[in-house]
Amino acid sequence: MKNFFLAISILFIIGLGLIYLLIPGEIKISSVGIAGCTEKEFGKCINNNARWLDWLPDSAKNKTSVISTKSFTYNNCTYHLTEPLLNGLSFITEYENFSIKNALEYGTYKKDSISIIWSGSFKASNNPVTRIKQYLQAVHFKKTTDILLGRLTSFALIPKNIYGFNIHKTSFENKFLIATKLQLNHYPSTNEIYGWIDELRAYNKEKNGIEIDHPMFHVSMLDSLHYNVMIAIATNKEIEQNKKYFLVRMAHMDGSFVSADVYGGPASIKKAHEEIENFMTDHRFSPPGIPFEVLITDRRNVSDTTKWVTTIYHPST
Repeated sequence: MKNFFLAISILFIIGLGLIYLLIPGEIKISSVGIAGCTEKEFGKCINNNARWLDWLPDSAKNKTSVISTKSFTYNNCTYHLTEPLLNGLSFITEYENFSIKNALEYGTYKKDSISIIWSGSFKASNNPVTRIKQYLQAVHFKKTTDILLGRLTSFALIPKNIYGFNIHKTSFENKFLIATKLQLNHYPSTNEIYGWIDELRAYNKEKNGIEIDHPMFHVSMLDSLHYNVMIAIATNKEIEQNKKYFLVRMAHMDGSFVSADVYGGPASIKKAHEEIENFMTDHRFSPPGIPFEVLITDRRNVSDTTKWVTTIYHPST
């Protein structure tokens, strides 16, 4: 019997030793991820807490909590925003009677990609039972944070989630354009635009050219009273120029344009131009030329502007 109690005592001591050996005095927790976006794009997903509603799991989307108290609960863990950081956010997270300070931080990893770490640490209790419980709570916190970080990184890599449009790098395949420029004291109407397009088509046909794509349109304000307008169509060959019409030779370079398809009228198109410019700024692209719109829909035949389809191109380097 004496040997039995001795063995139990030894096992108990060994067990205690293993608890303190395997569960350190400071328990550190971290979730790490890579997102295919820029720092500015990722910042737009987290710095405005109203945007959290876009990527949080459905069960965590309590609008009042997220917007008013800057907190959310998921998987029984409640995250309270304590302060913004230079490149991230600081939280206090509660789970049962467990509380941990933690931070979501990010920085540039490679071109157009960032690394993210969501981490925290706390001092473990000297009580072995409490220490084990704290360890299990920390494991639960890490699993929860892994899920949240996975959703956030998946959300941030899709440009439409950030800018509202499917903005992407692309090429422009048409080699020759026949074009005309005008200066007006008003924004051109749909009938005026298509009148000029018809004139270009007639001239192209006269010169035995074949139109090979949808017509193109550019407008910009010269000053508060005047607009610069350019209309063009793509043709299959070099067309003779004159005082009214001129030839544009498009140099082909892969990925030399930023583009987006727009479904809607003038307000949607204007918004898309603004967001493409934001995209270019976030990615540090420079515009070597003027943007233009490819008029996919024949707007003369579609009065409902919500049904217009337009592809916007911005040259970029």
